[in-house]
Amino acid sequence: MVKVTPVKASDVADSVGVPLMGPDLVIDRICPVVSLSEGALAFLQNDREDLVDAINRIRRVFIIAAPACKGRLQCSHILVPDPRLTYARVAARFFEGPPSAGICRTAIIDPSARLGQRVRIGSFSVIGPDVEIGDDTQVDAHVVVQEGTRIGHRCRISPHVVIGEPFGYDFDDKTPVPLPQFGAVCIGDDVRIDSHASIARGTLDDTWIGNHVKIGSQVRIAHNCRVDEGTLIISGTCLCGSVRVGRHVWIGAGALVLEGGIAIGDDALIGAGAVVGKTVPERAMVSGNPARVFRMRKPEERF
Repeated sequence: MVKVTPVKASDVADSVGVPLMGPDLVIDRICPVVSLSEGALAFLQNDREDLVDAINRIRRVFIIAAPACKGRLQCSHILVPDPRLTYARVAARFFEGPPSAGICRTAIIDPSARLGQRVRIGSFSVIGPDVEIGDDTQVDAHVVVQEGTRIGHRCRISPHVVIGEPFGYDFDDKTPVPLPQFGAVCIGDDVRIDSHASIARGTLDDTWIGNHVKIGSQVRIAHNCRVDEGTLIISGTCLCGSVRVGRHVWIGAGALVLEGGIAIGDDALIGAGAVVGKTVPERAMVSGNPARVFRMRKPEERF
């Protein structure tokens, strides 16, 4: 249970644009549907009989429910096609306040860096020369943002992320020779990068992360990669140099996409632990080592 600023169920229904079913009440907490208490908000993805019966025994709760629950709930509720998604939007609007703005006194910020409005920089973070950070972006503690990086609006960078570190080598016989990296990293709006992830700067062109991309913890994105809008990359994934990832792709935990100009098409799914060594078509679902297509996603199919 999480206590929240009280809000009326009717206000939530109005914000969603659907009628309130049952009595109005004040919501002052959020609970899982399996452990409800009075005054709570929860969401119900299906019409499981045991859950419906448990809700009806409490009654003074507000449920964001699936259409299959129509006529079965005696409490305050709304009916929506996707209760979990609606809950996420309601919680963000009513219960999740904006991050506090401000620069921690232990942060190191180069004088040439340009910070937007209401930017937060956490303790011991380092912001390098010519970095741009957009409005309402939050950079947590111990983050390193290297020279020339551009970060958009409303992003969240979690602790111990490194952005823009150069890493590239060629070989003289068997000896690695550093390859200077002159590109930058460009990050769009509403991007989330979780803890201990790293994104390398480009060799000549930039490494590019599109709007609404979500990057899990301990993800490695190498030089000159491009990740397009709305893609989700789960923890432990590695994208090698110059990989192209399309829009709305889902990449499972621990996947490896090898170097060599590999492209992953829009709406594709890469299974957890997959080793991708060749281009993946749009809407393809692949898994294994080496990764192989096991079926194609249907147009209406969601992750």
